[in-house]
Amino acid sequence: MRESARAFTGWGIDRDYNFRDFPARHDDGSKTFLGKTGNFTGRDIVEIIFTQPAAAALFAKDLLNFFVYSDPEPALIDAVAALIRRNDYNLPPVMSVVLRSNLFYSERAYRALVKSPVQFVVGSYQLFGIKQSDNVALGALRRMGQILFLPPNVKGWDGGSAWLNSQTMLTRENFASSLMAKMGNAAWIQRATTSMDPSAVSRALVATILQGDVSPASTANLTGYLNGNNVSALAALSGENADERIRGAAYLTMAMPAYQLA
Repeated sequence: MRESARAFTGWGIDRDYNFRDFPARHDDGSKTFLGKTGNFTGRDIVEIIFTQPAAAALFAKDLLNFFVYSDPEPALIDAVAALIRRNDYNLPPVMSVVLRSNLFYSERAYRALVKSPVQFVVGSYQLFGIKQSDNVALGALRRMGQILFLPPNVKGWDGGSAWLNSQTMLTRENFASSLMAKMGNAAWIQRATTSMDPSAVSRALVATILQGDVSPASTANLTGYLNGNNVSALAALSGENADERIRGAAYLTMAMPAYQLA
């Protein structure tokens, strides 16, 4: 670490906070790093790191953890690492292959990732046709543990199951509840509010919000709620209570476990 730090001497920022290379401040002495010796600069250190087999494997594992599923198989990591090296660490073609692959159709990849707060908030806004974020969204993100452009450290957020605990789940549910007052003008909502058939409405909600990924029992419970079971308002779904009842059913659908997963 000390030898590599010497190589980065001379790199800094000017008074306007722009990156500058100050050659007069550079340590011109010989340095040894990962078995190589020379008068290295910071750029040389980066190039040496990228020649290490572990570098491509680290990139591959991080990409797979973030986009596909946690703890990918060693063989899969090796395959993506080889792809990274073939493309000289140029990631766009690598991501093009990964995102078009059959990985996402596997049982292991299906809903394998917990939505980050940003994914949860932005996805919910898109779902309901809300075009502009507001202070409610920003406050929710902060309480969920993700402030945009302000990660806790250089590593970034831990992600995965770390996004979910009793406090953040309550925040997610409260945020979903707040959306019900401004559900937007998404076409699917307009269609749902015109139907007085609880079964049809519950199927529409489950299909749109959860892509149908819910148990028959949960769908039946949703239909029961729409039909007035255990609801003090008018017993049956009707024109008088449809808007309020459908908003409540949409909230209940978003509160299901599948909506927390991507």
